[in-house]
Amino acid sequence: MANVVAGNLNWFASGDATWLQPGQSHEWYWNLGNLGEAISISVRPFAAIFGTARVIVENVIVSDGPEGHRALFRVRNVGPRPISQYTVTGSFISP
Repeated sequence: MANVVAGNLNWFASGDATWLQPGQSHEWYWNLGNLGEAISISVRPFAAIFGTARVIVENVIVSDGPEGHRALFRVRNVGPRPISQYTVTGSFISP
């Protein structure tokens, strides 16, 4: 049976001027340690000014080197509205 460990990363805008605007993105990395052989990274927006908020995780790169085992990825606002907060969930699967 597989073992799954999950964790969250939350981002909150510090003010109106720092909201994630349509087309803008944030670059992130997650140190994985020995958390698994497979990973899943997803994102969910929490708030938009009006209407629907849309974000995606893109450009996921998993690397292993002197800095350790880690995932690099980008969260992009692909919707028509600014976003003030979102959460990223990572699931790490091992046998």
